[in-house]
Amino acid sequence: MKKIFSLLIAIMFAVYSFAQPQTGPDSTQLAALLNLQLKMQNNIGVNWNEYTGTPDVITLSKSYSFASDPIISAKFFFKEIKNLLKKKDIEDDLIIERTTQLDSIKNLRFKQYYKGIPVNGGEYVITVLPNGKIKSALGSFYKNINVNVTPILSLQDAYNVAKLNVPPNIVFKDTLESSELIIYPQNGVHFLAWQLEIPTTQDGENWRYVIDASVGLVLNSQSLMINELSTLLVPQSQANIFMRHPYLDPNYTYISPIYDNGTGYLQGSYANILNDATSRAYSSTFNFAYSTGDTHFDEANLFYHIDKFRRNFWNSLGFNEFTQITAHAHTYFSGGPNASYSPSDHHLRFSDGQGVYGYNSFAREDKIVYHEYVHAVTDYVAQLYYANTESGAIHEGNSDYYAGSFTSRSLQGEYISTVYAINQRDMTSPRIINYTQYNDPNLSYWIQYGYHEPHFGGELWSAVLWDLRRSDTGIGSYYADRLIYSGLNAIPTNSSFLQYRQAIIDADINNYNGTHANTIRHVFYLRGIGPDYMNFNITGPSYLMFKSKGTYTANITGGSGSVSYVWYKKISGQWQQISTSSSITLTMVYDNIEIKLDLHDNVTGENVSKTKIIYYDDGLPKIVVQGEDLPTEFKVEQNYPNPFNPTTQINYSIKEGGLVQLKIYDILGKEIATLVNENKETGNYIIDFNAAELPSGVYIYQLTTPGFTQARKMILAK
Repeated sequence: MKKIFSLLIAIMFAVYSFAQPQTGPDSTQLAALLNLQLKMQNNIGVNWNEYTGTPDVITLSKSYSFASDPIISAKFFFKEIKNLLKKKDIEDDLIIERTTQLDSIKNLRFKQYYKGIPVNGGEYVITVLPNGKIKSALGSFYKNINVNVTPILSLQDAYNVAKLNVPPNIVFKDTLESSELIIYPQNGVHFLAWQLEIPTTQDGENWRYVIDASVGLVLNSQSLMINELSTLLVPQSQANIFMRHPYLDPNYTYISPIYDNGTGYLQGSYANILNDATSRAYSSTFNFAYSTGDTHFDEANLFYHIDKFRRNFWNSLGFNEFTQITAHAHTYFSGGPNASYSPSDHHLRFSDGQGVYGYNSFAREDKIVYHEYVHAVTDYVAQLYYANTESGAIHEGNSDYYAGSFTSRSLQGEYISTVYAINQRDMTSPRIINYTQYNDPNLSYWIQYGYHEPHFGGELWSAVLWDLRRSDTGIGSYYADRLIYSGLNAIPTNSSFLQYRQAIIDADINNYNGTHANTIRHVFYLRGIGPDYMNFNITGPSYLMFKSKGTYTANITGGSGSVSYVWYKKISGQWQQISTSSSITLTMVYDNIEIKLDLHDNVTGENVSKTKIIYYDDGLPKIVVQGEDLPTEFKVEQNYPNPFNPTTQINYSIKEGGLVQLKIYDILGKEIATLVNENKETGNYIIDFNAAELPSGVYIYQLTTPGFTQARKMILAK
């Protein structure tokens, strides 16, 4: 009977074909978005998921409160966007599952249900500022589900199917860790399925199976253990505590104290170390300075590095999801040397050195220890789904990034011999350099190791984060470390790269008033993840004569390409809206005309505003060249107004014709803008400076001509 049933399963695998995936939003959803944008005055940005046909990123450029209570405010927000999700009774489908808080910002995770059954991957994380102000929603929602929720296959039958489809070298224990009915979306089809978690004889390794509850099809199966590639080998050396791997630095350091709890075991506030080969280390004199040949040496090394990483790094970021973690030295892995984090028991495990070269255990490599610890952090904070997906790549990429950031070393696997260089990952020189390459199914790494294998996919993600960490073209390690962690608190369990990018941007807006937002957008854009920051200039004549007309539009760079325009004209000192077209035409009367354009990116939610002054042209020469009005000296006047926001005028005089430069610098001497760089005749000049894109502060403007330089200060006060 078992053979017949197994054959049936094999036949089903061979003949079953899935429907084509859904493709984007329909016309009713797009119409609903247009109405919502009008209602919210272009305050909302939406990125559509082409697979689910619903938004995966919703941002509010100006946070909006529907109620002071964050959960109530979030539920009202869902009612506002229900037509985007094609769901009338949205409150029955999205149920609050988890609330986390970092400083004053709350992140609410709502799980999608269908007739009381959870939908795999269906969820939104709502970021809520104080007073119930909604900032963003990141996640996925599966529309048009129509599934019979009564299973034909019993739980026992599903378990039997799993036992008939055990991977090679895996032995299941005769029990179930957990089980539940779920709705499982796959390739545009929704299945009622049993999700089983089955323990194995490998310590810490459980397997998850998803089995169609109608016909017994295995929809998905995977190990829940998060580990390194099994070919990763480590060379052997001697030390007490290795500050780096002995292949890099054979000298050891005697550390005292090591912050144990005084029980005689390698146990303290942040680490509890076990030995899977023998009894755990014990010393009544608290002396754990073992020789490298002692079985307890790896335990001491693990204890020190875990305690150091948590005490000196994660505490400073505000991490508090767990305090102590258990780690095992000398764990046996059937596939060869390895290191792992297990979500089933939340333990870290590190193998002995194996093989003819006598490689050391992973417990002796500082960054491997840190890497696995970050897996635990990521699991506790975001509960990220680990598979051949972008969320799996984020899991691995975050681990590589934070291990590298803490040590200021970009290479993971520094100790690996050239034979196993495939397992090295260098964040300054990733093998997958951009998002286009990541999605190329013909990439050699995908062909050999599986499409979107997390370690190789993580190379792209960690490289982006490392780019962000740079102090010259990024935002520096201090802000990068904190914003990446803040963003981790706001992403869904099946997060995409784009969703995490938005969470990092939102974190910067919420914590640092968006000081780094454009740099973050640009760094991700250079790797193909999301659009560049939006910028524009108002084009059109700067001077108009009496009754002449000028047409003005925007020369836009960056952004998603889908924008909304709002034009204003200053009338009697007040801005009044005059148009929502992409261009306007103005007629000059007698006075200068001041206009403003607000651009809203309909996808990213980004808002950019700029002003322009159109001067009345009386037809007279702009340079005075007669009599006593000729300048008798070089000079630059104090700008007016000062302080200013965001425009000001600078007057300067040129005594003798020649090359003239007028440049703007910040208070540290960094060049911000060049206003003039050309030959000028003798005369008096006026130029406008628009600082709409700059933060408040003190700036320097400097006039330079052959043989003359003068600088003045000006204050931008927004």
